[in-house]
Amino acid sequence: MPLVPSFLILLLTCPALLTPSGSQSLQPGGQRAPRDTKPEGGGQPIKVVISEACVQGDSSQTQGKELDLEPGSAIVLTHRIRLVPGSSAGGCEAEFAALRDRLERLEKEVSSLREKCGGPEGGCCTSQQSKGAECSIKPEGDECPNECSDQGRCKDGKCVCFPGFSGPDCSLSDCPGNCNDKGKCVNGQCVCDPGFTGPDCSSESCPGNCNNKGRCVNGQCVCDPGFTGPDCSSESCPGNCNNKGRCVNGQCVCDPGFTGPDCSSESCPGNCNNKGRCVNGQCVCDTGFTGPDCSTKACPGNCKNRGKCVNGKCVCDSGFTGPDCSTKSCPGNCSNRGKCVNGQCVCDRGFTGPDCSAKACPNNCSNKGRCVNGKCVCEVGFSGQDCAAKGCPDNCSNKGRCVKGRCVCRRGFAPPDCSQCEAGLTGADCGTAMSGVSQLNTKDITESSVTLYWTPPPVQYDTYHITFTSQKEGDQQITSQVGGKLTTFTQTGLAAGQEYTVTIRGEINRRMGTESTVEFTTLISGPTNLRVVKTTTTSAVVQWEQSQGDIDRYRLTVAPNQTDGTAKGRQDLTLPPERDSAQIDSLDPGHLYDITLVAEKGGIKSKPATVQVTPGPEPPSGLVFSEVTETSLSVSWTKPKSPVSGFKVTYTHTQEGEPLSAMVDSGDSTLALSKLSPGSSYEVSVISILGLDESDAIKDLVMTLPDPPRDLRAINVTDTKALLLWRPALATVDRYIIVYGSEKGSDDAKITVSGNAAEQQLKGLQGSTMYTVTVTSQLGNLDSSAAITAFTTTGGSRGDGEVPRDLKASQVTPRSTLLTWKAPSAAVGSYKLTYQTEGQEKQEVTIDSTVTEFKLTRLHPMSKYTVQLQGERGGSYTATISTEFTTGNLRYPFPSDCSQELLNGIHESGEVEIFPKGRQGNPVLVYCDQVTDGGGWTVFQRRMDGKTDFFRGWKNYSKGFGELSGEFWLGNENLHNLTSMAPMTLRVDLRAGDESVFAKYSAFTVDTVRRNYALKVSGYSGTAGDSMSYHNARMFSTRDRDPTPFITRCAMSYRGGWWYKNCHEANLNGLYNTSVNHQGVIWTAWKGKDLSIPFTEMKLRPTSFTPPTQG
Repeated sequence: MPLVPSFLILLLTCPALLTPSGSQSLQPGGQRAPRDTKPEGGGQPIKVVISEACVQGDSSQTQGKELDLEPGSAIVLTHRIRLVPGSSAGGCEAEFAALRDRLERLEKEVSSLREKCGGPEGGCCTSQQSKGAECSIKPEGDECPNECSDQGRCKDGKCVCFPGFSGPDCSLSDCPGNCNDKGKCVNGQCVCDPGFTGPDCSSESCPGNCNNKGRCVNGQCVCDPGFTGPDCSSESCPGNCNNKGRCVNGQCVCDPGFTGPDCSSESCPGNCNNKGRCVNGQCVCDTGFTGPDCSTKACPGNCKNRGKCVNGKCVCDSGFTGPDCSTKSCPGNCSNRGKCVNGQCVCDRGFTGPDCSAKACPNNCSNKGRCVNGKCVCEVGFSGQDCAAKGCPDNCSNKGRCVKGRCVCRRGFAPPDCSQCEAGLTGADCGTAMSGVSQLNTKDITESSVTLYWTPPPVQYDTYHITFTSQKEGDQQITSQVGGKLTTFTQTGLAAGQEYTVTIRGEINRRMGTESTVEFTTLISGPTNLRVVKTTTTSAVVQWEQSQGDIDRYRLTVAPNQTDGTAKGRQDLTLPPERDSAQIDSLDPGHLYDITLVAEKGGIKSKPATVQVTPGPEPPSGLVFSEVTETSLSVSWTKPKSPVSGFKVTYTHTQEGEPLSAMVDSGDSTLALSKLSPGSSYEVSVISILGLDESDAIKDLVMTLPDPPRDLRAINVTDTKALLLWRPALATVDRYIIVYGSEKGSDDAKITVSGNAAEQQLKGLQGSTMYTVTVTSQLGNLDSSAAITAFTTTGGSRGDGEVPRDLKASQVTPRSTLLTWKAPSAAVGSYKLTYQTEGQEKQEVTIDSTVTEFKLTRLHPMSKYTVQLQGERGGSYTATISTEFTTGNLRYPFPSDCSQELLNGIHESGEVEIFPKGRQGNPVLVYCDQVTDGGGWTVFQRRMDGKTDFFRGWKNYSKGFGELSGEFWLGNENLHNLTSMAPMTLRVDLRAGDESVFAKYSAFTVDTVRRNYALKVSGYSGTAGDSMSYHNARMFSTRDRDPTPFITRCAMSYRGGWWYKNCHEANLNGLYNTSVNHQGVIWTAWKGKDLSIPFTEMKLRPTSFTPPTQG
């Protein structure tokens, strides 16, 4: 039953002054703290904990409200105590009893306070006085020991202990065994902790004291019959439901398949639906029901296994019938026109068939016809209700007589049943003839089409059948059907130039009328797309697309337009059938002509193709040549009177025959021709241009001047003689004119030698004299410019001690040698050393007089050199001494790049002369890196100290600049030559402090100057990151030339020459050591755009190169 809480409210209406000597600290559980006996002024703050809970065991877990009060503070206490008897299962009843006792004492003390506070003097509890000795709440008399341990009252200095406690200070418990530490002592009785019981709490307790439905044995309940559970609170079921169900409120809830109070019996499905008995868990169904639960109606005899049982009725299989499907059935139940006997119909009179559904015919039609709906359909030749009599087909359609089974038809009708007209006749009485169309003819004949027209016959046909047959290809026919009311028809898709036969026949009621015929020939195929493709001053070229069919010829007619009566007369040209163009000459310039072209075959002509033409512009005149040199000349002409849009100049070497052309604006009449061959004849022609038309050409021949001999030099110079040597001119010349004279002013001498000569001995010279020699080539009456050289004869007959001696070459390598000699006895001021090999210019070196050896470098391998040495003394030269040597062989005597130099066995990095265009090309001095990544690298760019200015123009970047030992750019023209020899790999080496990285690209080319040295680069690998691919396909640009400016002129903005885009990811030719505006030496993928990289090298080598192994 519910517990009704009761409340006790204590209200102190007057304040109490708490002093240290009289203060109390309230603790949960009713325990009182020891009294503080210290004098006033040394008190500690008072902690008050207020809790409404029933406290058991450890009071430290109690939740409540805490208040901190200073000693001497006024406080108003309102006590609200809620008592709920029996609400605690742990046995708080004893505590409530003790609490009630203490409340009674508290009420007495409160009453005493009221009396004291309510006196006439107001006592110490008035609002006017709340402090002082007279306000102490200490009990009168002497104090008790230990304040009675809060388990008693102090009276006259002695403790009056609460029930359950004893001793001078009430500290001893009166409970047996002190409750064995398994409970609390209250009023001398143990209040046991949960799980224990007994006077001294020594025995284990059972849950709920077994709810008075059993006995507690060693802390466990032994339940009375009918109850179960840990606390005997649950009712039990019979036989514990035999483990075949659950016990709910003392009753078994059985598992499926079991029943009974104790679930011991097997159950049947649906309790057999009350239509049977349950025997050992299986239904024994009542008559008329079946199934596991007797829910299904049963059929008689289980339908004899000849049908299905549906809702208690048999649905018989095909061929059976009856309530139990035991009887054979007949088809359609004999249609109710007969009886079913053993599954077969016995039909009533007048009906027949398996199911008696068909009507029967008399005498089964005598087996001479078919029975249809009870009537005989007789075979041909028989008639009558039972087909017993002979007859005619369809009774001769009432259009004839039946004679012995055959029809004799009326006129116009045809057997066998007189239902159709005879051939060629039609109409209801077969009296109208089916004649053909009349006046069949053709018109509008073209190459591929024709139109037929005719007069219709008296009979109105349903359809006309029209057939076109080619007489050339007889098996090819075109057939069409048209409506019977038409009188014309157009056929397309015919072949050109062929004869056709056309037939037309009418059709009515699926019968064909008389055929009408006509013949015709299609036009031959004519030329198409006649057009003028070129005109000159007096001619025109026309072109056309050829005829599709066979033709004999083309007929081309040119006639002045009727609006232009001043032009020349008519022209007729006959052309073979394979032609598709023709040139028309003898036209008047500027006049309009009509051109007509037809194809012909026999006497048949095609449709004409026409076009109009006006001959081309007026030609120039007065061709003149001037400023003729060995390799160039100027050509000029007089402009025509009529306006033109420009001129085309064509010049052709008369022997080599390769024509070259140049276009000239209409305002110019002069053109300079360059890069010509010396001493060569050229045919030069000039024509006027007007739109796409050209005039006739004016032509003339011109001869360039011959070139002079090359490498003119004097050797074997003595005091009276010298030998002149030269390389012949490129042109074939008639002769050479040699003129020489001295500085002393004597008359010049002139010698003429053959054009095949390459040397000439000069004699009768004066000693110690400087001579100047000129040699001129002569071809006909044309003279070349002069080749010039100078030499100085020796001083005459002096002793051998006055000339150097013993000139020798030693330590000869493929590219160098050491020359040594002995000095003359007479001192000289200096030495002049000259050396030369065939095909190369003479090299001259001035050497100090104190030197007697000199190393020649940069020589050509496998070459024979001639060396001459003279001493110079007072402006005069001694006699010449000479020697010869041949340089050694190399695998690549004229290496095209540094990789070939490495294969020559040169493993040291340094400057090397290479030949990108072969031995005949100009050599290029480069720096070879033979160490990095196996060597073989041709270095073409280096930045290292900022001493070289890279902010340069187009020409500098084309030719190259800088020093190979320091900073340099090899030159775009050299880069093009190197990368056009073979596929090249690019390597970029970068250093900043102790960091080194590289970028490698497997494909690298630089295009021609005409394409502005465009870059192609791809195939990145390396450690620097890819900053070069961004510039792929870009043209080179400099501060003075930007072929494709974007938003800004990048070379100007970023202060370099480079393959800028918009603008750069790499700028290795930028300003050195600057971080301003991204203008420095930059590789973005490595150091971004704000750091200028201190060291860079760009180099290349062939992609196919494999570094040699070094043993």
